[in-house]
Amino acid sequence: EPFFFAEFPMEDVIDLAVDRNDLYLLHQDGRTTLCTYSEISVSPSRCTDPLPYTDSRPGHEGQAMEIQPAFNQLVATQPPDPSLYYLQPDARAIYRFSLRLLTYYGQFRPEERATIGSAVSRKPATAFTMRPDGRVAFLSIGNQVLYAAIP
Repeated sequence: EPFFFAEFPMEDVIDLAVDRNDLYLLHQDGRTTLCTYSEISVSPSRCTDPLPYTDSRPGHEGQAMEIQPAFNQLVATQPPDPSLYYLQPDARAIYRFSLRLLTYYGQFRPEERATIGSAVSRKPATAFTMRPDGRVAFLSIGNQVLYAAIP
């Protein structure tokens, strides 16, 4: 069975990430679609759209998170701690979520002292990536690339 079928939600996808048989699609409005490929004919491939972002912060456990402004990029990382990382450019923040359930684990931002007093401090992030093991993040702001170890 082909993975890309007629109802496949691709018209406004701005980024995607793959983890085994799962395909995560980031849409222009910031929502994520999870599509799971199946090789079994009695259990066809399926998509969940939208897959809600789930809060895990104390007092908010299990509630849906509204993300504003929207994410514009995502990266999947591999074991030992597989996760989905999203970029929120205006906040210059990288958000970390679990695979499959999109449970919020936290966010990472540059320290103010790393950008204070420079033109970078007012610019949105333009891109990011993660080392495949998820232990180092690279964030592009203006003409600088910042990096940090991720605990």
